[in-house]
Amino acid sequence: MVALKTIENFMNNKNIAVIGTSKNKKKFGYIVFKKLLKNNFNVYPVNPGLEEIEGVKCYPDVQSLPKEVKGVVFVTQPEITDKITKQLRSMENIEYLWYQPGSVDSATIDAERQFDKNIIDGECILMYLEPSTFPHSLHGFFKKVFGKYPK
Repeated sequence: MVALKTIENFMNNKNIAVIGTSKNKKKFGYIVFKKLLKNNFNVYPVNPGLEEIEGVKCYPDVQSLPKEVKGVVFVTQPEITDKITKQLRSMENIEYLWYQPGSVDSATIDAERQFDKNIIDGECILMYLEPSTFPHSLHGFFKKVFGKYPK
């Protein structure tokens, strides 16, 4: 289980890349991007098929990201996540990797544990952004009740 302190440190960093940002308002890549913006994060969307989203410049790949980006959130398919995670290994400015549920397989996470990155997996970032809305607030409530909430 990921430590709550790791999540708090991630959230204290205001420069976050969302890998897999989408213009489709029903897709999770859009929802995470928009919620981070509403919470006053400097969001750096990454999607090779977009030049901008909601007036924010979109980056074609992680190598194009500015050095102030310290954390990334993955909302991609596991095979894309694995490929991009390998690219991030040599990027010293990236300290935090947040793998949204369904975006990563256990082999990728196991391989990354040997590198000097803080890994968050098995947690939905929307549970930790205020205000937490339904169904994320309910999910957080039940995780606390059943002792599954990070400590």
